[in-house]
Amino acid sequence: MVGTSMIEAKVEIRESHREWLEQMAKTYRLPSTDKALRVLLEFAVQEGDADTIFKQVRCHHCG
Repeated sequence: MVGTSMIEAKVEIRESHREWLEQMAKTYRLPSTDKALRVLLEFAVQEGDADTIFKQVRCHHCG
C-alpha cells in the first residue's frame, strides 16, 4: 500500500488506549499517536490472522 493517500478518520477509543498509543509513540520515537495506530493497522493487514484478531474476546473493560 505504499504511496496510497491518507484520509482523516474519527475513531472512538478508550482513554487507556490513547495513553498506550502515546507511550508507544514516545518509546519508538514515532511522530504521533496517529503513526502508532497506523503501524498497528499495517501489521494487522500484513501479518495478522483475522480469526486470531477478531474471534478471541480480549476486552479488559467489558464486564
